[in-house]
Amino acid sequence: MTTNNRHGTIAYILVSLLMILAVLVAETVLRAKMHERTLATIEATLAQTEDGVERWYSEQERNLVNISTLAAIRQPVRSLLQIRADAGEGADLAMQLAEAPEQRALRVQLSPWLSIYGYSGFQVLAPDGTGIASLDRGLLGVTSPVMDRLPGLVARALTGSTTVTHPLHHDGEMVDLDGRVKQNVDYILGIAPIFDDDLSVVAILLARIDPAQDFLPLFTAGAQGPALHNYAFDASGTILNDPAINSLGIHPGTSSGGRISWQRMTVPESGVAGEKPKLTRMAESALGGVSAYSLTPYTDINGDQVIGAWTWNHGLGMGLATEVDAASAFEGLDFAVTMIRSLAAASLAFLLGLMYFNTRASNRAAEQEHHLKIARDRAEAANHAKSVFLSSMSHELRTPLNAVLGFGQLVREARQIRNDRELSEQVDYIIKSGEHLLSLLNEVLEYAKLDVGELSISPQQVPVVTLVEDSLAMVGDFARRADINIVVETDMKALPPVWTDPTRARQVMTNILSNAVKYNRIGGQIFVLARVEDDWLYVEIRDTGRGIDPQRLDELWEPFNRLGAEQTGIEGSGIGLAFSKKVIEQMKGRIGVTSVPGVGSTFWFTLPLARETAAPVRTAAPAGVWLDPLVLRGKTVLYVEDMILNQRIMERIFANFPDCSLVFANTAGEGLDLLRGRRVDLILLDINLPDFSGFEFNRRRHEEGLAPGVPVIAITADASAEMEKSVKEAGMNGYISKPIKLSLLSATISKALTGGAAKSTGKPAPPAAREMI
Repeated sequence: MTTNNRHGTIAYILVSLLMILAVLVAETVLRAKMHERTLATIEATLAQTEDGVERWYSEQERNLVNISTLAAIRQPVRSLLQIRADAGEGADLAMQLAEAPEQRALRVQLSPWLSIYGYSGFQVLAPDGTGIASLDRGLLGVTSPVMDRLPGLVARALTGSTTVTHPLHHDGEMVDLDGRVKQNVDYILGIAPIFDDDLSVVAILLARIDPAQDFLPLFTAGAQGPALHNYAFDASGTILNDPAINSLGIHPGTSSGGRISWQRMTVPESGVAGEKPKLTRMAESALGGVSAYSLTPYTDINGDQVIGAWTWNHGLGMGLATEVDAASAFEGLDFAVTMIRSLAAASLAFLLGLMYFNTRASNRAAEQEHHLKIARDRAEAANHAKSVFLSSMSHELRTPLNAVLGFGQLVREARQIRNDRELSEQVDYIIKSGEHLLSLLNEVLEYAKLDVGELSISPQQVPVVTLVEDSLAMVGDFARRADINIVVETDMKALPPVWTDPTRARQVMTNILSNAVKYNRIGGQIFVLARVEDDWLYVEIRDTGRGIDPQRLDELWEPFNRLGAEQTGIEGSGIGLAFSKKVIEQMKGRIGVTSVPGVGSTFWFTLPLARETAAPVRTAAPAGVWLDPLVLRGKTVLYVEDMILNQRIMERIFANFPDCSLVFANTAGEGLDLLRGRRVDLILLDINLPDFSGFEFNRRRHEEGLAPGVPVIAITADASAEMEKSVKEAGMNGYISKPIKLSLLSATISKALTGGAAKSTGKPAPPAAREMI
């Protein structure tokens, strides 16, 4: 056996042992979780039933009080009591009570209320227990059987207390409110005092409730999942809701009156000789007032294997129990355990086969892995080289563009240029061309980043109206100069927000709108509409331009393919639509186009609707924000920058703040030397410096304790997300990419110096600093 084979065999044995151990642990955890969940279900069912019974008894007591305190029954009761007092005993009393007008009057007053509250019969007793009013003539003039059966509750009623009994049984006849006579009736009795005007108890109201109508449903409404039944029992062991149990076909021993009782149950159950069955022990525990549960199956009164929980409610004087079919409760567990064991066995067999084939193919696998590693290393090296190239290209092109745009605007605002129309137009051409070049640069770089998966997408909740308004604002001037009318046909405020990256979504919409303007006819129109389709927002932009040959529509999404438009003099890079397609697809949406030559084109895209509850965020910085001179009054600002042109631009910007001192350092070393000799309030720091980087400058500053607590803002031509992240990780207070946008510079400086947003002076920015510089 070779070394590799020995190692493979040992590995197989170890993995097998670990898998067996994992199976045992998984089974243990599953059983614990299943027991926990089952117990929670049983206890929840029991608690729900107990709560329902408590609320039902409280409601019945309130109903009885409402009826027994009716003012309209006091006079008839007093009259009937007087008849009882005057007539003595015997048949004459029963007849006088039955024929008394007050008897009928009392029935007329009580019957509607008893019917409303669900009572099926009543009787009124004198304090000595003699029946003075009832639907059953046989109960008039004689001592009520209740005096023998429930003397304690009658005594409580005479003290002013109201009581609702447990379910009872009567073997004889009873008369309902509707006059029907019933035999062998199950009933619940409500016993309430009837007060006279002086609040003394003069009589007792007995009201009968049919358990099947109100009481028994309490034990089926609380059942959940595979529960066989819930049941109640009293202190004697009599099961109080036996009709529900009898409906299941259960016929255990019975007590007097035919009621089911634990006292006569004989449930055969296997177990230790001489040991009581679990059901018997559970019953004794509950009757002893102990609440408990059993997740170990036991045989119930029907002979089924169940698990259950029980409790004793002292306030109600009854016990409550819930039982669940054991097989149903643990059916999922048995299936899961079987599946785990089957998967483990299959996995072991697979590992054995894998070990066999791995032994034969180990050399080939090693060779393939070597080739894969080489290919992966080459791909990673190529991606890294591309990233380095993009970063370098961004830095090298943005740096001179910063000077072109910055000085171009400074020249345009010079008085002698503003007074010379021809020179002013020429300067405008320079600025416009620089901005166009910056736009093309951004498009190329972002498409390249997207192509290598480096373009960051940060989705958030965005209002549709914000997305549309911001996009229209960006192309509004362009459309007006081209005499193009943009019509928004949808109430964007009524649409739900979308889940998207607001910057990328604006780029997509701006690209499509810009094309709709560029390739439209003079005096043409653009229609913008949106609607909700399932979980998506559908946005449609339709123009009245020249249209596109349907055979060439697929070419639109190819980068740098302008379908011959490069020969027309219309500006463009041919990247916008290719970029838009990739961005939309990366945000899980779709994009498409239809076109009719000579009529126009319709571009559409979809974005997912927001499912988050967080408030929407607008990321666009407010336009026209200019620093309050008070923020910089008396401050000294150090600008560490090796490019003289960039220093001159910053110098011209800070010329608007004569009370602020701006000093320069050409290298990181000079900046540290300067900090050793003077105090500064703010540091503007380039990252790519000739001696060492801005990050190293910041690290050494901290080590030497130079300018402690002074905020640092990084200003760099590297506009990548990685650079912004590195700046934050270095603990700097702000990040600005070149070419510098004045509103962002103002907001960042103000936040760094005041801890808040940029303070507005209430005036527009100085002319030389209104645009991107």
